[in-house]
Amino acid sequence: MESGTGTPRSTEDQPSDVAGPAEREDGRMADVLPFPGALAAKHAGEPEADALYHQGQALSSAGDAAGALDHFEQALSLYRAAADQANEAATLNEIGSVHSESEEPSEAFEPFEQALLILREIGDRVGEATALHNIGHVHHRLDDTEKALACFRQALPIRKAVGDRAGRAVTLINIGQIHEKLGEYLPAVHHYTQALTIQKQLGDRAGEAATLNSLAHVQDLLDNPQQAINNYSLALPILQELGNRAAEATILNNLAVIAHKNRYLEQAQAYMNQALELVRALGDRATEASFTFASAIIMYKLDHPEEALTTLRGAIDLAIETGNPDLKDMQEFREHLEKSLPTEE
Repeated sequence: MESGTGTPRSTEDQPSDVAGPAEREDGRMADVLPFPGALAAKHAGEPEADALYHQGQALSSAGDAAGALDHFEQALSLYRAAADQANEAATLNEIGSVHSESEEPSEAFEPFEQALLILREIGDRVGEATALHNIGHVHHRLDDTEKALACFRQALPIRKAVGDRAGRAVTLINIGQIHEKLGEYLPAVHHYTQALTIQKQLGDRAGEAATLNSLAHVQDLLDNPQQAINNYSLALPILQELGNRAAEATILNNLAVIAHKNRYLEQAQAYMNQALELVRALGDRATEASFTFASAIIMYKLDHPEEALTTLRGAIDLAIETGNPDLKDMQEFREHLEKSLPTEE
């Protein structure tokens, strides 16, 4: 979803700089994205409507969807009465944004589609691409991948025409994600690679690392382990530069998984040890439990069963403490290890 920049907008303003795509801690691109189509208004000329709009945003950020919708609807009426189409569209976008993250995301279609019509009427091409993105996002949430893909494909040439390179990268990533979801891995690689080129040109280091992660994941699915390892390895120094230790740990875990699958067990153990060091420093006990379990499995395959059992017991203690869902699997593996070890006389 793309959301407003924080103020109602004026038809006299120029498009603001576009922020890079958001990312989850695992380094993959988030579905919920910033709204590059919003313009930063100094003053829209409707102070009462502006105040209601801002209050709606604050309530939405605080998780009060009902309160946010009430304020946005009041602002919408005032903007319509003032024939302020730009801010009418911006407010419709906010209303759609609230609905899109609710339990009934389909209710977002009407406000987003109304906003799209207005934006086309007033010639706001950046906003038009944003509205198409948001409609596509809702279709994606509803698992209607064909309609989502159609919306993103309509948005892409608009992003290019208006020179919105960061927005274009976002849309390319969205298209890549849908192809990946559909199991169409080569088109996914194609779109991720185009996005990566733009992100490098823009100096979007966080986005670059996230897209490298996505590329690596798809290369792994295509059974190209060396290319996957190369892309993960390119993401690592960027995350270290940014100080994103949680994402760095996730990448190291991903590298360990690929190395393990391809029987590079000592390399897998080295990656996992680095990942464990990071999550321990972060105090992430739940992830530490999962990574410690993985480490025990690698130790066992390296023919170190006693060390594996000791490590596994530590993982089980952490899993009990944190409610880790893998606890049952850990306990079953412990039973297997205990039976395989010679008993002391």
